[in-house]
Amino acid sequence: MERKTGFEEFEENVKDRIKDYLPEKYEDAVIEIRRHEKINESYLGMCVWTGGNAASPVLNLEKYYALFQNGLTGMEDVIRRMADIVQENTILVDLSLVTDYSRIKENLFIRVCDAARNGELLKNIPHTRIDDLAVTYHILGSIDAGGMSSMTVTSQMMADLGITKEQLHQDAMENSPHLFPPMIENIGIMMRLIDMKTAGLGEEVINEVRKTMDQEMQIPMLVVTNREQINGASALFYPGILDQVAEMMGEGYFILPSSVHEWIAVPDREGLDASQMQAMIKDANQNAVTPDIQLGDAAYHYDPKEHVFEKASAYEERLKSREQDMKKEEKQKQKDNVIRLSL
Repeated sequence: MERKTGFEEFEENVKDRIKDYLPEKYEDAVIEIRRHEKINESYLGMCVWTGGNAASPVLNLEKYYALFQNGLTGMEDVIRRMADIVQENTILVDLSLVTDYSRIKENLFIRVCDAARNGELLKNIPHTRIDDLAVTYHILGSIDAGGMSSMTVTSQMMADLGITKEQLHQDAMENSPHLFPPMIENIGIMMRLIDMKTAGLGEEVINEVRKTMDQEMQIPMLVVTNREQINGASALFYPGILDQVAEMMGEGYFILPSSVHEWIAVPDREGLDASQMQAMIKDANQNAVTPDIQLGDAAYHYDPKEHVFEKASAYEERLKSREQDMKKEEKQKQKDNVIRLSL
């Protein structure tokens, strides 16, 4: 008989005993354990289903096992913590929110992720590729001081609703700016605003101070996010935002992914090249940005004259190719002039 691993024993122990730590109404609950796929994450999760319209939180077994294995907590405490989360976070779900498209449409929004890193997840959900990125579609459940709940639209859900990906994309693009309005801010002002909010200053005071900062700040770098600053990188792809940033910049610009929550836009007159920017992004991802919110290592560029969004490296290659073509044309003109003079 094959011996179970430490994790398998832990998983079995939790599944068999969690009802002992729950109220009587959970006596007939169904314990489900399956791999849970999220953007930038994949883990074995456990749900405790009580039936009806009750939705269970997904408990990350791998996270709790790491706490147990490292001796940070005992088995009894682990199961007690998980049971508390089940009771505190189980909510009643309005089923029409996921079956009635007229309601879903009002709650649709987009997110953006690194397509390569989320390849397995993207096989089962509708998405739109933008270079190395993927726009995915989600249904907002709730958002408050305690956080945000949402549901990813799957291919099966889209089929059940009888809608096309084109309609889903169009509706999500139109609705996202209403649910999560875009915010484009000078990076210096953004940092000072965050400091003031952290210090507890009121909105009136912050707005007055900001009027002065608008005149003081001359740093040509912009942060692109949404007002909630949650999954705000998607705001860059709202209708018209790429061109709006270009108008604020007064030219084309490079775009560096800070995280899934925001981009940093830099004028392409600043003298950085694609390799330098990519090195900066990689360094930040390795040392400052946690894996669950990373948006890849590539820098991008937007050309407002030709309305082209592309990798910074592709933009540089396009410029080189254009310069070579111009040189060829100039040589050909010179050659043609020599021929005319000799006639």
